[in-house]
Amino acid sequence: MLITALIRSLTQLTDPKILKILMQAVLVAVGLFAAATLVVVWLTSLIPETGTDWIDTWLEPLKDLGVPAAMMIAGYFIFPALVTIGLSFFMDQVIDAVEARHYPSRRANRQVGFFEDLWIGIRLLIVMVVVNILVLPIYITLLVTGIGAPLLYLAINAYLLGREYFELVAIRHMSRAELDVKRKERGFLTWVAGFLIAVIFFIPIANLLAPIVGASLMTHVVQRRALPPIHK
Repeated sequence: MLITALIRSLTQLTDPKILKILMQAVLVAVGLFAAATLVVVWLTSLIPETGTDWIDTWLEPLKDLGVPAAMMIAGYFIFPALVTIGLSFFMDQVIDAVEARHYPSRRANRQVGFFEDLWIGIRLLIVMVVVNILVLPIYITLLVTGIGAPLLYLAINAYLLGREYFELVAIRHMSRAELDVKRKERGFLTWVAGFLIAVIFFIPIANLLAPIVGASLMTHVVQRRALPPIHK
């Protein structure tokens, strides 16, 4: 089901409605990314010596690399949440375009306010930044394995992205109490969907498409696995 949903999501990128949203969302995301990079550059320049060897050891690369390190942190740890915030301006349009094409008989019955969408994106940003900073020493330790750090990054952020994107879509069809139940029941499925979204976010250039593909993919997941079957 997920492969079919992913193919449908990628195919719909050629939809004129989606193309228009994509261009707008990319502009917002690039602006937010530039601002975030500047903030991270400034913060890394303020990193002090702690006097604790193991802490100073894993902080040292951040101070030495400066701008490249800041761009890496902003790109991989912050960018997914930033573009999700950027997508908040267009979320209703993305979901509506997907449902109009594939699920016209049961389009979203609740309009979610902009600030509710925005809060979901901001919450994702806060959680992603905090979690990935806490795990940063492990990322650095796993760099010697070549693949350990990327796999851990994808596993952690798959959970975070799957959880938040599921809520972004499902809240338009059900109460928050029902949403929490459905999310627990479909926990592994939303994690796998989140993993696919995280992989797209992990790939440079392709990550500009990730928020649209993610919203579209999760719309299919909610429609086909969290709502009652469609009787034809």
